[in-house]
Amino acid sequence: MELQIVMDLERQNGRLTRDFVSSPSFSEVVRAYVPSMRVQPATIEVFSTTHGSSYGSTSAATQLATLRESIRARNHLYLPHEIEWVQRDRSYAATRFSILDPKTGLGSSGQLNVTLLFGFSPDLPFPKTFDEFLDVVMLAKSLEEVGPNNNKLRVSISVGAAVIPQRLAEVCVPMDVGEDSGKVVGPLQRIVGYACQPNAPVDIIRAGLEDTPFRFDPENGMSLATNEDLVADTIHEMHKHGYLPLTNKDQVFETLHAGAGLGRYREDMARIAGEIERTVPAPQGFVRAQ
Repeated sequence: MELQIVMDLERQNGRLTRDFVSSPSFSEVVRAYVPSMRVQPATIEVFSTTHGSSYGSTSAATQLATLRESIRARNHLYLPHEIEWVQRDRSYAATRFSILDPKTGLGSSGQLNVTLLFGFSPDLPFPKTFDEFLDVVMLAKSLEEVGPNNNKLRVSISVGAAVIPQRLAEVCVPMDVGEDSGKVVGPLQRIVGYACQPNAPVDIIRAGLEDTPFRFDPENGMSLATNEDLVADTIHEMHKHGYLPLTNKDQVFETLHAGAGLGRYREDMARIAGEIERTVPAPQGFVRAQ
């Protein structure tokens, strides 16, 4: 939904380049923005086999109202804030807009998880070098400096390989870093290898049939897979690069900075309990605990 808002911004202001979105001028655009009421097709160019580029017809005004309501609902339920990137520049613009616009309030919880779906579209292509991968990761990580009320936002990064089988041949190229340097690897192996580099600030590796619905190795090529297979492959690749998956709930919460929502929940429950204590009389025959 947020990409429809960005496309409306582009119709009003021209193409939103990465440099412009990063500049103070973009804040002025956000403040002056009035979403269009005109219903238009929501279509973006993606790598898909069956109508994956069509997101129906709607207006930017409807999409913005829906986005704001979704974030309010997440706050009400103490859920962490998150957003998926399917295009680099437009997704960056949509995220920055949603943070800067006080009525939208993305990241108002103090945290934000950004999921980068590499290979989803021509504007977020699957990386063939670590530098290409790191460029997008650092762009998402730079959102930490755009926190609401000038407070630093805590951003966690998730990465996934969104590669359809028809595009497998072009993404299977020799690895340029790490344990597999020089070897031809599949998309899942590449994403894990890049995420495990010491200077890659990645928190989560996303794997499953929704993204890359197959296994690949240079000797046997592509084969069918289950979600269990893909998770096992991911853990195997992590081990190869010296990493173990986090399984401790508290550590996971800390990594995702989800404690912000938990802290708000505890504060709100304590406040509500205090209000009940002050306003609701104790039943006769009982003494209120001190």
